[in-house]
Amino acid sequence: MDELERVKHHSDICLAVEAGDIARLHELINARILRKGDITHPRCLLLLAISSRNLEVVKLVMEYFEPDPNAANEDGGTPLLYACQVECPAEIIIYLMEHSTKDDSLSPLEYVLFQNRVELAKSLIAYEATRPEQPAKHFMPALYIVAVKTGNLELLQHMLEALHNAGHSFVTDQFQGLTGMELFAQNAAYALETKVECFKMLFNVLHPATHAADPVRYNVNDIVNVAILSTQATSLIPYFIEMEKKWETRPSIISLYERLLAVGYDILAFAVLCEHGPVTIERDQLDTMLEKLHRFQWESWVAPLRQMFANAFEPSEADDAPSPLEAMLLLQDFAAFTETITLKFSSYRLHEAVSGVFQEISINRHQLYQATFHRAIECIMIMEGCSADDLVGLILCIDSWYDRALQAFPFLKYCNFVLMRPDWVDVEENNRLMNWFVHLFGPWKAIRQYVGKPLLEVFTLKRFARDVVRDAVWRGVEKNEPSQCSFLERLSSLDVPKELSDYLRYCDYSSIRYFLEHFDAVEKFMKVDANKTLPYPVVL
Repeated sequence: MDELERVKHHSDICLAVEAGDIARLHELINARILRKGDITHPRCLLLLAISSRNLEVVKLVMEYFEPDPNAANEDGGTPLLYACQVECPAEIIIYLMEHSTKDDSLSPLEYVLFQNRVELAKSLIAYEATRPEQPAKHFMPALYIVAVKTGNLELLQHMLEALHNAGHSFVTDQFQGLTGMELFAQNAAYALETKVECFKMLFNVLHPATHAADPVRYNVNDIVNVAILSTQATSLIPYFIEMEKKWETRPSIISLYERLLAVGYDILAFAVLCEHGPVTIERDQLDTMLEKLHRFQWESWVAPLRQMFANAFEPSEADDAPSPLEAMLLLQDFAAFTETITLKFSSYRLHEAVSGVFQEISINRHQLYQATFHRAIECIMIMEGCSADDLVGLILCIDSWYDRALQAFPFLKYCNFVLMRPDWVDVEENNRLMNWFVHLFGPWKAIRQYVGKPLLEVFTLKRFARDVVRDAVWRGVEKNEPSQCSFLERLSSLDVPKELSDYLRYCDYSSIRYFLEHFDAVEKFMKVDANKTLPYPVVL
């Protein structure tokens, strides 16, 4: 046979394979014009057979021309992966899987799952389920695709039913520190309704009787990891809260749930659920579970707390924002809730989050005259859980941030010791901000002892009188344990005019005006050479 005839015969075979003409292909093979070795690119012939979508053609090409089913192109694609790309029938893909030994980065099952090809995926799942040599972990990537990436409920249910052991392994085994259930919670970002249904299917693997109850009630310890991790994508917390509301009987708690969720404060709503929802373990064990999720916790509290605080006295322009009155009531009610927190972890995280709010909030001068601002400050005081004396010391400890004076001033009226008693003033030599604050508000004796001779332009006779009255109040306080004494309690027990009481605590109008009149001097004061430690060198 001459070369021209061989080329023509080769072309005829290719056309027969591509057309899926099994009879013509048999005829050409039986003619024995071409031997097996005469086909220079058997892999290409196999790809043509796959394109024909005819299983018998694929089998004949594999048996007679012996192409390598594992041969990959320059991009790493194999005939098996090509069969998935062109959406071949399941029987062809399964046949190629049986003859392939190459471990593709993406298995045929995983490929069709990404494509949401339900019927083909079911066929491949059924085939995989019949292979006893496959360990449960072999199916973890496929389950991850369905549960996390696509959210295909039909395929997820089918996989959990057909591959029961794999479903259990997915829910319980850890991958990079998280179980498959937790990875689903953290990364699944599709619609809430779909994510809820996926969660139910996965949760049923470990708790099959849970969803038999009507209404469903989840134990907090069973959902805590999933709930908190879900805030990184589509949050499941609204669903958990909605279920718990069907059991909750206290109107105040139901109202708090609803209002927190309405403004997107999911993590704060879940903090309420942790305190008031059912648990089947000891509370300290729940604390331990929360601690393991610490990196997702306190930072996610800062943003809603900051917004809640700001909305209470600075109305938001957003269309769905609560009114100033609603925002204030929410802040007050949440602050009241924080006083009932028993979980050590929640209490600690709340403290850290409030400190984070202090680092970020910016206070304008005019806000010091707003009653709503001072009510919001009272709520922050309640949530912080430490004394105003400690807060003022914490705020003023950074010498270079002069605007912190605006943050510290609203807390003076709650202080018992700082700037109230000469022996309770803690002034570091190089802290010019505290230096300025003490000179502006501290007692005469404290200024002389810690700062220097007071400037009479600032320290008036009126302040001398305040020192005398303060001394009289302190003499009435039990002196055996001064650290336990409360200046404010003693003051409130005395029959003195409210105006005098407010002046002694720096919360009257004249004290606010006095502070703002001198505030301009702070910036100039803070610009003085850092090596100088002059007491309040700039006077208005």
